[in-house]
Amino acid sequence: MTAATTPSPPTGSAADQWFAQYNAAHRLESLRWPADPADVAEAAAKLAAKPPTFENKQISAPGGKTLTVPPEGGTPLVPPSTGQSACERFESVLQSGDQIDAEGKGEPPELVEGLLTVGTANTMFGAPGSAKTFAASHLSFCIAEGVSFFGFNVRQGDVLYIAAEASRVVRDRMRAYRKEHEEHTLGRVHLLPRSVNLLDPAGDVDGLLMLIERHAKRIGRPIVLVVIDTLARSMAGGNENSTEDMSIAVQASERINELTGAAVLYVHHCGKDAGKGARGSNALLGGVDGEFELTKDATNRTYQIRVSKQRDGVNEGVTFGFRLKGVHLRTNEWGKSVGSAVVVPLTAPAAHIQRAKPISGPNQMRVMEAVRDAVAKHGGKEDGRALGHVTRDEVKSEFNIKNGHASKNAFPQALTGLLAGRNLRQTGDWINIPAPLQMTFTPPPEEPYE
Repeated sequence: MTAATTPSPPTGSAADQWFAQYNAAHRLESLRWPADPADVAEAAAKLAAKPPTFENKQISAPGGKTLTVPPEGGTPLVPPSTGQSACERFESVLQSGDQIDAEGKGEPPELVEGLLTVGTANTMFGAPGSAKTFAASHLSFCIAEGVSFFGFNVRQGDVLYIAAEASRVVRDRMRAYRKEHEEHTLGRVHLLPRSVNLLDPAGDVDGLLMLIERHAKRIGRPIVLVVIDTLARSMAGGNENSTEDMSIAVQASERINELTGAAVLYVHHCGKDAGKGARGSNALLGGVDGEFELTKDATNRTYQIRVSKQRDGVNEGVTFGFRLKGVHLRTNEWGKSVGSAVVVPLTAPAAHIQRAKPISGPNQMRVMEAVRDAVAKHGGKEDGRALGHVTRDEVKSEFNIKNGHASKNAFPQALTGLLAGRNLRQTGDWINIPAPLQMTFTPPPEEPYE
């Protein structure tokens, strides 16, 4: 960064106050929603009454670095350091209970109904070959074009897709989508073919925030979703297993949420044991609002997306499937076909998804725990049973080990309730925990491009 030029910026509380006003006016004018129009007008009036009298302001950033912010370049990217300025920022969003609208007015809008909300952090993870980047790009395309995502309603908006690796592959997927859906241009998808180091808050993250603000002004619309593909390539020099490093990466999404209003989606890998979730420190799972798990059915060449975490739990556990349809794009100099693929949903519309009823009472929770214990002990044996299936007696035995004090009717009543509520499924003598959505389909004839 170059040094600030004359005239010199004001110092102390005057500078902090101006930047607080500029931040409020710029962010509210850019996003419009969910802010009240009166708040936008008030912030803009304050800005007009106290215009900037300097070209640049140098801000001391973490790590001993200095950030030079031109006023026209966007929102100040490092919050004011004085307690007074912090108090003003907190006070601007402080609410009493009677000020909270009963109908939810003013709350951040949903981007994908019941799945993804503005201003949240989310993870989409899976093993190599699970089509997680296909799923993330398909989600981006649906939001950009305003078309439904697996039957879920979508709010149209602009998406910043950060292709930290294999950006050519992402471009080919955009080409394939446009070829398959000729009416769609993907003009609201903005591709950044560079990695952003989330562990460099005063450098790369500040630069990303400035880019989002500048680009939103340029196109006249806010960025509503930022996709970071992949998280691993966006933690240069960091350790995914370190709570400290992962927390810094998660804090980057919080800054994006706060200063731009956009939702964030990390594309990530699962660990060596796919059953243990996303790879690395649990600070990631604890820090995000939503999580989507990708799996592959190699036999049928199909894929599943499972909502493995959701803050409000409305659609947690819902699963929907898709296949990949190969699309020819061009012929290379050796006469070979070069192609990509598009996502083809297999799942019925969201309105038809039959969700399990909420688990009710401690005994049902104890039976579910007993089923998991029984599966861990018996569900992997090769004795003719399907994987993950156990008998009623095996479940009852595990239940009695930990709940010997329970009444005689506790187990059968809880089991009956779980079966009726679709939390468990019984087929003949076998009991298992079903996928939230059971799909029937014919395997596709196409061989998809991987």
